[in-house]
Amino acid sequence: MKKFGIFLLALLLLFSGCRATVTEDQLGEGEILVYYVNASVTRLSGSVHRLEATELEAQVTELYSALQESGHGETVPAVPGTLQLASAAMEERTLNLSLEGPYYDLSTASQVMCLAALTRTLTQLEGLDYIQLNINGSPVQQNGEEIGVLRAGMFMDNVEDNPESFEEMELVLYFASEDGRQLVRTTLTVGYQEGDSLERIVVEQLLSGPQVSGVRATLPSTSRLLSVTVRDRVCYVNFDDRFITDSVSGGYDYIPVYSVVNSLTELSTVESVQLMINGETNVNFSENISFAAPLARNMEYVGGETN
Repeated sequence: MKKFGIFLLALLLLFSGCRATVTEDQLGEGEILVYYVNASVTRLSGSVHRLEATELEAQVTELYSALQESGHGETVPAVPGTLQLASAAMEERTLNLSLEGPYYDLSTASQVMCLAALTRTLTQLEGLDYIQLNINGSPVQQNGEEIGVLRAGMFMDNVEDNPESFEEMELVLYFASEDGRQLVRTTLTVGYQEGDSLERIVVEQLLSGPQVSGVRATLPSTSRLLSVTVRDRVCYVNFDDRFITDSVSGGYDYIPVYSVVNSLTELSTVESVQLMINGETNVNFSENISFAAPLARNMEYVGGETN
């Protein structure tokens, strides 16, 4: 079984830790902790920055510049000056961030610290919980695998002071067989912190694609996950319309739908799944699949298992 790449990144930070003389909870109004790295690239450290910009996109630009500043004690920028900000745009609570430059020339440790500093710094902004990062026009990767959506909980902050907040869980995810006709049961170990939504993590992993060989993606990587909520054991999953228009089902439309439904109903918190497109349920994925009501687990389409 291949572990999720960002989990390995979290483990690296687990042993190195992140330090700040002021915690994020102690910041005053308009203050942000901007994270830098020590010279040996083993530890992040936060420095208080007072925002001047008032609009969110301008704040992102301001903080990105701050991330590349030197002169913060014994630390250096975790985001190198050669990595330029190409564009930044908000969609729901996700920041689509595009960078250009020699990111993959950095050491693995430097890549980890760069991602951690970016994520921990920018997700402090109000209304911003996730980062979808592109490098030179392509989703950011580690060891040839796309990392997917970044969130602050992927990177440990003062873990040695609160080790019980870090947990591992084995998720069961359903991807497509190589011929695209059946779902295949796969398992994946993820690291998360208390308070993270496991339902959202499941769907994010489906969007990121499989981490094992012998199976194919079930969801288009271009689709955006707008929201995930659970009420009365019904999981409400809201995608944009690219979930349908960019479908990779190859005509087997039950594959993407029940990839989501069966994966989520593996969680003890979910009994059925209400799929939505841009908040609407009066949507037909195909002639045979309607999103008008919550969908129950269906193992008819599962034809294999891999580890």
